Amino acid sequence: NHVTLLTVLPVCYTQMQGKLLHAYAVRAGFLSETPFLTALMLMYTRFGDIKSCCLLFQMGEKSNISLWNTLISAHLESNNADVAVSIFSELCKTDIEPDYVTILSW
Repeated sequence: NHVTLLTVLPVCYTQMQGKLLHAYAVRAGFLSETPFLTALMLMYTRFGDIKSCCLLFQMGEKSNISLWNTLISAHLESNNADVAVSIFSELCKTDIEPDYVTILSW
């Protein structure tokens, strides 16, 4: 189930393992769940694949602050501060309020 996948994703040793879990999640229909999307985004970020992280963000519900926070953090961890600032500016133009996690990620 999705809880098992959420537990296993952070301990993937290789990106290929993460991609296999991602493929399973697609077949099982878990990608509509925000916690799973954020876990996948974090996994791809850990392996330096920001492009996949951004694609997953695009698939998610933009009204969820945790997806925004994950995307901002991903860019900061990848030394893309300018992009992170741009994303934060975009967030501020929406009706979504940044939370303490948004602020702490800086």
